[in-house]
Amino acid sequence: MKEIKNKKVDKLRLMQLLQLKLLVEIKSFCSRLKIDYFLIAGTLLGSIRHLGFIPWDSDADIAMFREDYNKLIKSSHLLNDTLLLQCDETDKKNLNGFAKLRLKDTLCIEKGNKINNGNHGFYIDIFPLDKFIYSNIYAHKFYHFFYKYLIRLKAFKNGKKFSSTKIKTIISFIICFPSFFISLSFLNKIQNNISQKFNNSKSDFVNNYNSKYGLEKQYFNKDVYLPPSEVVFEGHKFKAPNKVDYWLSKIYGNYKLLPKNQIMYTNQLMKNYEIDFGKYSYLLGKPEIYVLNELNIS
Repeated sequence: MKEIKNKKVDKLRLMQLLQLKLLVEIKSFCSRLKIDYFLIAGTLLGSIRHLGFIPWDSDADIAMFREDYNKLIKSSHLLNDTLLLQCDETDKKNLNGFAKLRLKDTLCIEKGNKINNGNHGFYIDIFPLDKFIYSNIYAHKFYHFFYKYLIRLKAFKNGKKFSSTKIKTIISFIICFPSFFISLSFLNKIQNNISQKFNNSKSDFVNNYNSKYGLEKQYFNKDVYLPPSEVVFEGHKFKAPNKVDYWLSKIYGNYKLLPKNQIMYTNQLMKNYEIDFGKYSYLLGKPEIYVLNELNIS
């Protein structure tokens, strides 16, 4: 079990602990619905290498098969009133092709971007895993690029117009110019057609179109995920892919090797976001064990 230190909680650590609260909530909710989920990406990596969050990481990710993902969305009204499952079905201003479980009455948004009527609270990402039939590497690169481009147009149309630098912002306005002539419903339709095109097939393979790692790396047989294994993350047990080492090795290579300059990168990344802890602000600077008790996740 990861040692709980009695040091005072800073902004990054409070972000992590609020995300841990969300992970605990979604774990409980999925258990009630009798659906599987899997820790993935940096969250899975952190569970193996650090028994919790990567010290310089500031997000959390899970995935689930499309049928479970749809069941989660249909049942989202049963979540407690401090939470919001943000997706196309619950928020017309959704910026992504996947869902986010958000903590209401908090704020985490990239500076300069529009705060619309949707929720912008701290979140964890929930990715759908869709059936997939392999063709070739070039087709995969094209489909993934095109899918990501559609998501970028959608996000731009819904208010994500600014990037971390002026140059990137100018480029964003240029490449997203077609969004002024395409409806959101049309973008969503094409996006779903691409990601779910094989879902009626008998394929035993799945993929994550929303992954930043590309379709080649995210192409897995279902037996990589099933039956779920169990890992410890921040002192809590969570479901994970059945073949954790294989999953991590395919995505990261030698995942036990610590990367360089990640702390500097994350510190700079956090400066690009407007953050408001809302009613949880009083927890800043408090001992971690106190914060865990207040969040009911000790």
